[in-house]
Amino acid sequence: MYIMNRSIGSVVVAGLFAVLAGCAGNAPVAEEKRLVWPEPPEVARVEFVRSITSDEDLNKDGTGSQSILNFLQGEKPAKNRIVEPMGIAVSDDGDRIYISDKVQGGVFVYDFVKKTSLKIGEKRPLAMPMGMAIDAQENVYVAEQQRKGVSVFDRTGNFLRFITDPSLTRPNGVAIDKERKKLYVVDTANTDSADHTVKVFDLE
Repeated sequence: MYIMNRSIGSVVVAGLFAVLAGCAGNAPVAEEKRLVWPEPPEVARVEFVRSITSDEDLNKDGTGSQSILNFLQGEKPAKNRIVEPMGIAVSDDGDRIYISDKVQGGVFVYDFVKKTSLKIGEKRPLAMPMGMAIDAQENVYVAEQQRKGVSVFDRTGNFLRFITDPSLTRPNGVAIDKERKKLYVVDTANTDSADHTVKVFDLE
């Protein structure tokens, strides 16, 4: 049975390489269609640029076939992979994107210039992170629903403080007024409660 399984595995691997070899031939390359809205002949106002699912996408010069080859050659899969994104924020210079992930218990930071990534919450997992925002110093504010508050980190992932109030029940969304230095937290309360509110905190 062991020999049979190994043989099957060899056939699968060989088949993959055969498929990849065929993909690498001189087949004509179809022209890539632009994904825009609204579609022509209307003037496009929104265009799809790229998608981000993990740190592999920061420097994606290869093809999907190349990714399979890398896996077969022993390359480890992406570490910082998005599973269930809940919130998103972008740095003022557009170089970094922050994504909170409820399942992964953290916030992924992808740096498009340095081609690096990190996970905020690696040492201290976040308890059901939901919405998030960043301030003028690029500190990260994440609503932790199970902890009933907002955790604050610097851009490198160091924990700074925890903001809460006895009235907070189920913090969900977060927004920051950078000029007035105010933190707005959406509290969705419980499903059987009508006390759905927006709490305002002073950041000074």
